[in-house]
Amino acid sequence: SALFMGAAIRLLGTKQLLVLSITLLSLLAGASALITSLVGLVLLRALMGVCEGAFTPVSIIVTDEVSQPCRRGLNLGIQQALFPIIGLCLGPLLAGVLLEFFGSWRAVFAIISLPGLLVAWYLYRSYQPAQGPHIPPIDRPTHSQWRTALASGNVRLNIALMLCILTCQFVLCALLPSYLTDILHLSDFSMAMIISAIGLGGFFGQLVIPGLSDQLGRKPVVSVCFMLS
Repeated sequence: SALFMGAAIRLLGTKQLLVLSITLLSLLAGASALITSLVGLVLLRALMGVCEGAFTPVSIIVTDEVSQPCRRGLNLGIQQALFPIIGLCLGPLLAGVLLEFFGSWRAVFAIISLPGLLVAWYLYRSYQPAQGPHIPPIDRPTHSQWRTALASGNVRLNIALMLCILTCQFVLCALLPSYLTDILHLSDFSMAMIISAIGLGGFFGQLVIPGLSDQLGRKPVVSVCFMLS
């Protein structure tokens, strides 16, 4: 869905897309409590991915629009740092506590949908998109626009980098909990503590590294961090 967000922004606007994607993502997360089959969970996760793909590029665009050029990297880093600190660090800890308290993953899934719905309501009430020049709506990107974007070596390189990074990250986050509990026989709470360390490291990395790129340049910072990872 992220591939088509340019046309969707022109058609609906950033505010509508943010509110809609967060609302649907939260409702789908809560709906996990009602699913009883593997196929249902796979389909539900696919729909959640569509909503997340709609939210992520729009949120980056909004952050970029309100940032001064000298603070663009830092501001984007702060915005992106909330994903690992909440989703990968605090999220597993909170889920572990809720699971110990309620004794059911279904209750946990239902509860975690509430914060997203509150955020969507807050955005709807308070967020005002930046006023810019009128852009006529288009139905979809043209072939020439796709070719122009892919003609850039930076675009192609960053696509390859993101493919490698996210593949490793999502496989690790998906399989590591099972490895810790099924193979190492750790408790659910101990597993959550270990997974949280990934989010904590990601938080500090995304908070510090983009700010350094404002001072040292994007290319050297990205190159060093990618080789170290």
